[in-house]
Order: sequence, then C-alpha cells, then structure tokens
Amino acid sequence: MSVENENPELSDADRRRKLVMRQLDALITSNPQLYYEATAAVARAVHQDLQNNESLTEDESRALAGLSARDIEIILAYK
Repeated sequence: MSVENENPELSDADRRRKLVMRQLDALITSNPQLYYEATAAVARAVHQDLQNNESLTEDESRALAGLSARDIEIILAYK
C-alpha cells in the first residue's frame, strides 16, 4: 500500500517523512543493530536503500526524488 493512498491530505513533507520512516522500519527489521548506529550512518543506509528500492511506486519515487542522505538525516532527527 502506498503512503499517498493512506491520507490524501498529507503534505509533500509529511509524505516524504512517512516514506522514510517506513523504509527505516524495514531496515531495522532486517538489521536490528542499525538501531544503535549514529543518525548520519542510518540516514546513509536509508538513502542507499531508497535508491535501490524497486518496490516504490512511481508517485513514491517522485516524492523522494532529490532527497539527499543529509535531508534524510534531518527527517530522522526531527521525528
């Protein structure tokens, strides 16, 4: 299920945050040790995973286009 369909009232920033957090949850499930890493390292892992994720819908990919690892780090820091 895509994040856009959950709530059509979400802003672009909220959609990005939900997508990043969903990806973070998936990464931590597959690699629990990631939970204890520094935010910058986690952001790089999320960024790399998003770049290689073929299961994202076109809308999700478009919403995340242009996000850098630093952008993801900021999203993670202010959850």
